[in-house]
Amino acid sequence: MRALVLCGLVASLAAPAASQTRKPVARSAPRAKSATPVKAAGPARFSAAGLNNEDDLLRIYSGDFASVRLDRAGMEFMQIISGYMEDFAKQCKEFLPADKVEIMQQVCPSGSPSNYIPSPDGRHDMYGNVIDTPSCVPQTVGTGLYADPHLYDAVEDVSAKAQMNMLRNMLGMTTGKSGRAATPFTMPQQILDQAVAVGNEMQTVIQTNGCGSVGLRNFQGNLVRFANGEEPVKFAGAVASVPAPTATADAVGKDTDFARLLDDLVAANARGWMMNRYQRGSITEPIVSRDPLGHPVRVMAQYRYAGMQGTQSGRVTVSFKDGSPDCLYFSDAPDACRLPAAGIVSAYEKNAYAK
Repeated sequence: MRALVLCGLVASLAAPAASQTRKPVARSAPRAKSATPVKAAGPARFSAAGLNNEDDLLRIYSGDFASVRLDRAGMEFMQIISGYMEDFAKQCKEFLPADKVEIMQQVCPSGSPSNYIPSPDGRHDMYGNVIDTPSCVPQTVGTGLYADPHLYDAVEDVSAKAQMNMLRNMLGMTTGKSGRAATPFTMPQQILDQAVAVGNEMQTVIQTNGCGSVGLRNFQGNLVRFANGEEPVKFAGAVASVPAPTATADAVGKDTDFARLLDDLVAANARGWMMNRYQRGSITEPIVSRDPLGHPVRVMAQYRYAGMQGTQSGRVTVSFKDGSPDCLYFSDAPDACRLPAAGIVSAYEKNAYAK
């Protein structure tokens, strides 16, 4: 049996970003949500090559917001934008604006951010449980890191929306996307999947493009605009590592190497397994169910993993929605939707898994 992610993981992953609050700054007039684009010398170039979220990051940079799949009120986007803010604060201090603000966080008196679990509505905790007595009276303390105020405002807004969206899922007020609805049992797993998918991507984005580059500055501007629901600024210079699809959407999936696809999907998800280790290349006997037009609806297969009892076998089922992988269901938790890695889904849609 693969180890299930404990509910305590939710607090450790979501609390630091979600509990950030900015130190009040005196100003004579309200500032605009997004900074005005700055013209700079030199060509603009932005790369997110090889990253799991490469396609969406390039779409955000280019201003193609309509094609972005990330939910601006979702946990994954919250991790992306808050991670970018914190990584930029650590790596690019000399490139912060003059009106930078300190990044603050709420902690229990013990000083540990993970001890404080934010309440989206003041009546329930992040798991949807009714709060009887607060675990502590949180204190707001500085982190010693600073951020662009426009970016910080956007992070605060996204964090608040992500928490409320999570609570609605937990209380059954929303149904989520397809099979992805969160429950008290599946939410920690899905947050882990998203955290693993995001990983250190923002650190890589900053290092690849450079703190003072035109491309990174353009990306940050549109990242804030996307978070705020504003109109994008169209930027050129996006560098894609994978060419455009070589087959029509109707053709994708009809001649797919499903063993290779599932091997990549399970291996990516296994990065978040706490105890067991997936054995690469162990996918066998994939059984494909198709709709009347020949598109895959469900694929089941056997796989092997190394656990406390030695090498064991398990079963994985991948469901498809709108022609693309949507959820992974493992035999030890057959009703729990585990989220597929966006980069693999994108590669599949570009017919990279054709035989």
